[in-house]
Amino acid sequence: MEDKIANYRQKIIGRLGEVATYWQDKTLLKESMNYTLFNYGKLARSVIILLGLENLGKDANWGIDVACALEMIQSYTLIHDDLPEMDNDAFRRGRPSNHMVYGANLALLSGDALLSDAFYVLSNATLDDHIKIAIINLFANKIGSNGVCFGQALDVKINECQTFNEVAKIIEYKTASLFELAFLTIGIIVSLDRSKQNSLSQIGKLYGLAFQIHDDLLDTNHQENKTYHQIYGVDNAKLKITQLLTKIEILCKEVFGKKNDVFLYLKSLLK
Repeated sequence: MEDKIANYRQKIIGRLGEVATYWQDKTLLKESMNYTLFNYGKLARSVIILLGLENLGKDANWGIDVACALEMIQSYTLIHDDLPEMDNDAFRRGRPSNHMVYGANLALLSGDALLSDAFYVLSNATLDDHIKIAIINLFANKIGSNGVCFGQALDVKINECQTFNEVAKIIEYKTASLFELAFLTIGIIVSLDRSKQNSLSQIGKLYGLAFQIHDDLLDTNHQENKTYHQIYGVDNAKLKITQLLTKIEILCKEVFGKKNDVFLYLKSLLK
């Protein structure tokens, strides 16, 4: 499966290069946008879309533009998340954060541009119009006041949280929303029934929580924040991830079948 994932990553990276020509003459704005967009990580959320489509017997290329739009959204959230007014992070993925290189003003505009241009990419995707409208509706819902933006607003007050349930609410909106978006996109493109769409939604929410608990275990830069392992201990955090993965595996089998690569990929990201 490693070769398959590597191939998907290269497809996404290649298509992002084509998409980025849309803003190629914008000088400093272009440089700032590309600085974060092409400092990509594992491209996990976008790979999930392509892998899920293939597992359901569809051409993964159907989801390539949606995957790119999701990466643009992810980059926008990272740029804004790092700003002094938000988490005030000086580094991202081993390099100075966008605002440390280009200044907060241009970083803010770059994030705005990536967010806006993502919808341009979605509207021009080679998909039936009713599918595009449904996906655009989903993106808007999971990014705005009912998704990532709400989660970020809650995160601003994270130091006031007294319990992990309060922290979990932040994770549900800030982190899990984009995983839920990735999974629900698969269901829209394939026209799955409501029951399976609900299962995809649950996979996204549960995996977002597992992903964040795992990420916090690896993170040494934000130990002042309340994390699962700080409240319940490292062993209990690892146990919680295992319990979440057990639920996710059941749901993945319901949607993608008993022999599917989706769950194996999700599990591999948490090692």
